[in-house]
Amino acid sequence: MSSRQIDVILKKSYRNVAVCQEMREAIERIGGGVLLSFFGYYNEGVNNIQQHELKFRKALCVELVNILLYEEGQKTPQISGVFVKYATVIQQCTNSSLSLSERQRAYFCTVLPLFSNIRQLSPQVLEMNQSNMN
Repeated sequence: MSSRQIDVILKKSYRNVAVCQEMREAIERIGGGVLLSFFGYYNEGVNNIQQHELKFRKALCVELVNILLYEEGQKTPQISGVFVKYATVIQQCTNSSLSLSERQRAYFCTVLPLFSNIRQLSPQVLEMNQSNMN
């Protein structure tokens, strides 16, 4: 393998590490937005969710088109599938026509397990790319 090819692989791996970190930060902030909406900061929470959902989607798109490793190609589409469900059901948590207890129930019964799944899968992809840089 030439030094140019190695350089390209390292740059792509570094980019994937960066976008995995962006996804992790965005998903945490989305969860924080939901909690803000539960504790009387509805508008701030919804704005936070919308802003970081967009950041997550952008980072995920970069990751999806920049897959370098076989295992990464298996995990990244899983993250995407879980996030599609997550983004759909998170709207129940911020639906102002529902009572707070209904929104909280939706969060703990549906959103939180999906959130946990994303938080479990994302670091695996991050670690794959970090290992690929060594």
